[in-house]
Amino acid sequence: METDELLKELVIEHLKSKYAKQYSEVIVSKHSSPNIILSNHGLKIAYICVETEQTINENSKSLWTSISKENVKLLLIVPAKSKSKVTSLLWDANLSTQVSIGTYEINISSPI
Repeated sequence: METDELLKELVIEHLKSKYAKQYSEVIVSKHSSPNIILSNHGLKIAYICVETEQTINENSKSLWTSISKENVKLLLIVPAKSKSKVTSLLWDANLSTQVSIGTYEINISSPI
């Protein structure tokens, strides 16, 4: 398994445990988008797509557009260094006001 996929799974698991405290249902689908569906009592509140540097491209715009047509809040979780690229893609697809962006990164400090 590639590093990007391992990191994506780690982020999904972290978000699942974080949002499980706030929503009555947290449905996870690691290999299809949206990766997480947040619901309260059967009502879909938000979709979360966790992206990696490899999955952020021109084809992503059509996927995000189709997901956002469901009138459910879409949250993209992307690598911190890819945020400007994602913002640009969202502007190109006229989705900048409909989609929120969150970021992730790994920060390792070592004394040696």
